[in-house]
Amino acid sequence: MYNRLIPMGDRPEAPAPVVLPWWAVPRVAAVIVAAAAIIAYARALGNGFTYDEGLVILGAQRFLQSASFGTLFSPSYFSGSLEGTWRPVCTFTYMLDAMVSMHPAVFKAQSLLWHIGAALLLMTLARRLLPESRRRYALWAGLLFALHPVTAETVDNASFREDSLVTVFTLATLILALDGRRKLALLTFTLGLLSKESAVVAPALLAILRIGRFDGSPARSARATAGALLRELVPFGAIALVYLGLRFGPMRMPGTYAQYPGGSFAGTLIGLPAMIVTVALMGVAYMLYVPPGQLVPALHSYWLTIHVSSMATSSAILSFSFFFGMAYLARRWADNRVLAVAAPAVVPATVSSGGVATMTMGSGGGTGGGFAGTGGRHPVAMWLQRVFPSAGALDGWSYRFVMIGFPIWTFGVICGAIWGEHAWGRYWGWDPKETFAFVTWVIFAIYLHARVTYGWKEKRAAIITVFGFAAILFTLYAVNLWIAGLHSYARA
Repeated sequence: MYNRLIPMGDRPEAPAPVVLPWWAVPRVAAVIVAAAAIIAYARALGNGFTYDEGLVILGAQRFLQSASFGTLFSPSYFSGSLEGTWRPVCTFTYMLDAMVSMHPAVFKAQSLLWHIGAALLLMTLARRLLPESRRRYALWAGLLFALHPVTAETVDNASFREDSLVTVFTLATLILALDGRRKLALLTFTLGLLSKESAVVAPALLAILRIGRFDGSPARSARATAGALLRELVPFGAIALVYLGLRFGPMRMPGTYAQYPGGSFAGTLIGLPAMIVTVALMGVAYMLYVPPGQLVPALHSYWLTIHVSSMATSSAILSFSFFFGMAYLARRWADNRVLAVAAPAVVPATVSSGGVATMTMGSGGGTGGGFAGTGGRHPVAMWLQRVFPSAGALDGWSYRFVMIGFPIWTFGVICGAIWGEHAWGRYWGWDPKETFAFVTWVIFAIYLHARVTYGWKEKRAAIITVFGFAAILFTLYAVNLWIAGLHSYARA
């Protein structure tokens, strides 16, 4: 036995660490971003109170200078702070300013500090997500945020400080969660919710980073990824539900401050299903992802851009006809339900083609003509009436989207036929994709023919859009994933 000498040139060498330029070193970059923000907004410190500052700062001066911090978590918060929504952390920062001075420069200086903090955290997150060889560009992300004109309002106007606060706490939540410091991440998430309700998007952003593996985590099975993500996000969901319970329970503002979707519990919950569906679709896309292969010869054509663009655009436009059709059915149901509850003697309660509810009084109409008491109202139907436009308007929009999308779909099918003749030597071969694209075309052609010729509007037209939307989904997804054909390139 003897030892074999390995020449120095044959030994594997560890990759050399990336040396950042002096201006990209974290501490130097932080100083550059902070200095740039201070220089850019120095003159704003000399401005007076503007916009809502006269209400939430000058108007609430006595409350802010009282240092009654316990009021931040009591129903008297609204009468003292003159705020329209419960944002105790933001009001707490106003109280700290008022304890120093009521001069505008004091309030604007703290807003500038929060803005600088948000820029530094964004730079930190960018450095965390970028590959090591490109981390120098994190400085540009921080500078862009610090100096972009769209953020000037949060500095010059202290009444918009909640935007800087929620940005700081949301970015901190993401950074701490990515670093495995979950308890601190939950704390900053809570502070973000108490600053502004839009912090509820933090778990969705974290899910996007995890699913996309932007955090540099190793590849795992879909089940393992889903399980780990669920365990991580459940505590965030629990905190969000507690916050919503407090905001629309004990800390709900008495009376009406402003009419906007987030002003009610139901309006706020609209965004939750959308967020869940978005994250779920990203998870499905992650699980169904197939690495790209060699481009097949048939795709080497300028018809690729023309055909695919037209089909994708028309699919989206025709899908909107379905969405508006479903909204029409919901509004129609709400109108009929409200009429039925409000006037039991009405026979019948219907919605006219113009979307206006009409009713005919029965013979005994004396006692049933008035609106019923609050106990007989249908809250879901009344909410739909407030949120949705009239039924006639929704039906009209559904028709307009078909009128726009159908010609584009037709153009896309014709372009596909021409491309097929160039690539495969025939215009039409009843390939599964071609067949169901034709089926979709026939369905929407029936919609237009029935509506124009036979006057099929409203309910019957909306039902046809259901079949059209199902055909679009089948053409775009089922054919690609489960039916082999010339268009199923992902299966090649």
